Amino acid sequence: MAETAFAQAVEDASSSRGVTVGDAALFAERRPLDLKRGLASLVVFVAVVVVSALGYAPIAAAAFTGAVVLILTRVISADEAYRGLRPEILLLIAGMVVVGLSLEVSGLASAATGGLTALVTGLGPHLALALFYAIALALTEILSNAAVAVLLTPVAAALAESLGVSPQPFLVGLMIAASAAFATPFGYQTNVLVYELGGYSYMDFVRVGLPLNLLTWVAAVIAIPVFMPF
Repeated sequence: MAETAFAQAVEDASSSRGVTVGDAALFAERRPLDLKRGLASLVVFVAVVVVSALGYAPIAAAAFTGAVVLILTRVISADEAYRGLRPEILLLIAGMVVVGLSLEVSGLASAATGGLTALVTGLGPHLALALFYAIALALTEILSNAAVAVLLTPVAAALAESLGVSPQPFLVGLMIAASAAFATPFGYQTNVLVYELGGYSYMDFVRVGLPLNLLTWVAAVIAIPVFMPF
């Protein structure tokens, strides 16, 4: 019922504005430029990025502080800020992280570590990296990037130790695999946002995201050992 209503709303908006699905006009109301508020928003955004990049504060704390500053300076109202929060998306992201952590608490992650280490025994580091990247990518599509990073960081270190090589290529591979998951709406937070707001189907992500996953997988496995030698 909700999906039908959403689809009808999108169709109505399209016919009334003369736009097609995917047009930015469907998701953002066209407003005249307010130079003063726009510059204030830009300054706060740059400040959040700089503060977090230089390590002065965690990104979450810096972003929250930036949001408070925008509200206090009346660049955006509190009501507008609250409307930007989508509880169903926040609950979905939090829920997937909890599912991932449950694998660790139940001991399943430890068992998988042992099995994966045994599987790559005898393989060269390049093949081991390719296999590890594929597993990390597959898990990220099902769980979330944060949960997979927590689960597989010790696995990356264990694999490198069993092969007698540096763990750095495996850790970088995990970082990329957990951030480049395009084939499902649940692989990354931005996927969820686009999935909800755009009214896309699950298979839309599979059709476009799966080739991107394969492309980034091949590129990462080739490039990582060049810049991060074993």
